[in-house]
Amino acid sequence: MALKHVHSLRIVHRDVKGSNMFITGARNIVLGDFGVSKQLTESQQKAMTSVGSPMYMAPEWWDGRGGTAASDMWSVGVVLYELLALTGA
Repeated sequence: MALKHVHSLRIVHRDVKGSNMFITGARNIVLGDFGVSKQLTESQQKAMTSVGSPMYMAPEWWDGRGGTAASDMWSVGVVLYELLALTGA
């Protein structure tokens, strides 16, 4: 829900990872560390600068296509994999 909210404001977080997710209650996780996030303008479709934690970055950051809300969701998938595999970076 946190990403849905920031994405509705045209903000790309760019550093979604487990250490930026904070458990604040039995059913509540807060997304933090917006230090490298980027708010896109009406004319911008993508954030073109590549920042964030390399292990969580979507492929489009690496090949220069720029990142979108979908790039943040890739990072969520990496975090989910780590939880299911009981691993972590």
